Amino acid sequence: MFKRLRTAVVLAALAVSLYQFNTGITAVNRVKLDGQTMLLQLRPVDPRALMLGDYMTLGYDSAAFPKSSKGLPAQGTVILKLDDNNVGTFARRDDSAALADGEVRVKYALKRGEANFGSARFYFQEGTAKTYEVARYGVFKVSNAGHMILVDMAGEDFKILVPDTNTAAK
Repeated sequence: MFKRLRTAVVLAALAVSLYQFNTGITAVNRVKLDGQTMLLQLRPVDPRALMLGDYMTLGYDSAAFPKSSKGLPAQGTVILKLDDNNVGTFARRDDSAALADGEVRVKYALKRGEANFGSARFYFQEGTAKTYEVARYGVFKVSNAGHMILVDMAGEDFKILVPDTNTAAK
């Protein structure tokens, strides 16, 4: 009887874990499908550290965050204003007021005094690094709650960079 009970507990724990895992995947996919598209300008990163294997280290331009992080909590939300190209720039600290047209609420975390919007690296297919060397913007999908998912990279013309997959496969 003890063996059956133990098996039942293990199976129940497994079912709960799988449910939570699938719920998380569903939430991320919902943001990717329904989230608002926003671009954040990238700041130059040391070229020797730019390409590391099959990912690119990202740094975001300071226009997306207040000039001074003094007095800001370690984690929170800020309001960004989107321009005609959907590029986000800092508008104000989040005061829970309703968003105006062209504004979006985003979550951040301060790390070493710099804003972290959740994506420090962009992963890409092996052999496509040349495509992303001209990246000037990170393309995000943002949920109403401020969760951001990095989905692509864009060039200075604000267009998503698309690698030549025929070259990458060789």
